[in-house]
Amino acid sequence: MNPTQLKKILNPRVANEMQQICKPLLYATPINSFQFLRLFNDGYRIHLSTDPDWNELFFSKKLFHAAKLQQDPTSYQSGSFIWDHWSRDCPSYIHCGKIAEDIFDHAHGLSIVQKNPSYTDIFDIAVSKKSSNTDEFYGANIDLLQKFCQYFLLTANKLISESEQNKFSFQPTCNQNQYYSQQEIAKGLIIPDDFHITQKSDLYLKLTPREKQILAWLFQGKTLVEIAIILGISLRTLEKVMPRLKTKLDCQSLFQLGSKLTPIKHRLMLEEWMRSLY
Repeated sequence: MNPTQLKKILNPRVANEMQQICKPLLYATPINSFQFLRLFNDGYRIHLSTDPDWNELFFSKKLFHAAKLQQDPTSYQSGSFIWDHWSRDCPSYIHCGKIAEDIFDHAHGLSIVQKNPSYTDIFDIAVSKKSSNTDEFYGANIDLLQKFCQYFLLTANKLISESEQNKFSFQPTCNQNQYYSQQEIAKGLIIPDDFHITQKSDLYLKLTPREKQILAWLFQGKTLVEIAIILGISLRTLEKVMPRLKTKLDCQSLFQLGSKLTPIKHRLMLEEWMRSLY
């Protein structure tokens, strides 16, 4: 990769636009990084990231040689891959993943892969290494994260088109098999039908669409007055809903309500945000 190509990839304007597109996602969830890769079957690619510093290190130090899901797109299948399901002893993690964790706090990630006839789209999502229960988080939100990927393709269409005019390629300088195998990649694959999501829980199903909206805004720190304005309902109507919510979920206070709903907090917030996009 020559200096001109690298300069185009590291354009700060691109990172700023990515941050704006992904801002609600980064705000409403533990996610702290979002990357989009389009790998063409002819070896060319585009790479968009919300983190310009990681982007610079990733390409300048050629960490892409060790990164999973960065090579020949024809060998992947569509699906969702959880990084924590991959071995932390493998060279791929040691030479790429661990650097992302230790320096940029990008850990416990998820890659959503969507194959097309002439290219493969990969959406990389990461959270802080301090985050816990990330399998639970992905399980509760995998469907919404997949919807966000479709939203991203629509919203970032101009940015993607511009990047395709400057797409680039790089030839591996080493044997990729020294870092990982296709069998190891397959270990990270999750099958949505077999991956139980919190959406199916009794707790989630007890809530009406309006109650979910109210709770989503409460989790974002809004007062009842602000929520009434946002939802276009009267404060009196909202005040009547709250006792019903507490009774339904067997809570005596908003604090208890919040504690009980913590496992689906991010889903409620993300679901309300996604609802507002369409």
